[in-house]
Amino acid sequence: MKNLSLEKSPIIKNSKTIDSMTSINTITLILCLNLKLPTFVTSYMTTNDILRRTRYAFDFKNQEMLDMFTSGGIDLKLFDVKALLYKDEDAEFREATHRELAGFLNGFVNLKRGKREGVQSEPENILTNNVVLRKFKLAMNWKDEDILETLMLGDMKFGKHELSALFRKSTHTHYRLCKDQLIRKLLIGMHRRYRPESAAGE
Repeated sequence: MKNLSLEKSPIIKNSKTIDSMTSINTITLILCLNLKLPTFVTSYMTTNDILRRTRYAFDFKNQEMLDMFTSGGIDLKLFDVKALLYKDEDAEFREATHRELAGFLNGFVNLKRGKREGVQSEPENILTNNVVLRKFKLAMNWKDEDILETLMLGDMKFGKHELSALFRKSTHTHYRLCKDQLIRKLLIGMHRRYRPESAAGE
């Protein structure tokens, strides 16, 4: 699903510093400036963090991760996937681009909901946390209540009206940017919800 409002943003469109390696956190900051929203950010999540935490939440094997990349339109080899999942300080670590993460999440949707026939959605070149949240919601077939319950499992209390604002168009008066902390807490909650036996020792 193309995030046209993001890609048409004057700041993003004219900035020479924005590319596929720019962190989601930085994109969020730029959007805050563009939409004249508060610019403070309390935590930091990278594209690789989201890949690693999703894998951990569902205990995916490397081959399963590769299959999701492939299903989402991203052509990688197994050693590429391993490089994206290494710790940042590892010599063989490689940063995941926004497009790679988007393709993986599209493949995650295909895995959970079944791959639809016809032309597949192109992975976005630029992601925001709002888009990441929307893809998780689609993949898990969640209602708002499911998201709120999962956040609670991740030790985050969030209101239904606050949540609905995250799914509005960026041009809407009540649109709000999804912060890194929410994605982190959501992934922690997903781990505790879907792998409670491995989360028991946390």
